[in-house]
Amino acid sequence: MECIVDKDMERRNMNEELRSAIRANDNAKAIEIIATGKVCPEQADDNRTTILMLACVFSLSDVALALIATGESHPEQVDNDGNTALMFACKTGLSEVAMTLVIQRCIDSGEILECLDDVWKVIIELDKQR
Repeated sequence: MECIVDKDMERRNMNEELRSAIRANDNAKAIEIIATGKVCPEQADDNRTTILMLACVFSLSDVALALIATGESHPEQVDNDGNTALMFACKTGLSEVAMTLVIQRCIDSGEILECLDDVWKVIIELDKQR
């Protein structure tokens, strides 16, 4: 289902509430908002930053995983600075989120064996962040 926040004030407000909860590091509130099903996780802001990227920047692993689980978080989105959610997850040491993103991409592409190289790259990048 495509989510259009511009035409739906409730979804726009829920997205803003979710972004605010993430910026406040309020993990419980953010999870509660996601659970309503009334957010548009794929919606990017003016910097092309998705809510998933924001959760990774603020190191909210549970929130990022909940967003990924919606199937609507668009992890392939690239922001204005060339970053993706995977890059932010690696930079902030969110290993479970990073691996989930890579594995999900492998499953979605159907090229699981070909993705093993990506898995190793993520492991190496995460190791650098320690």
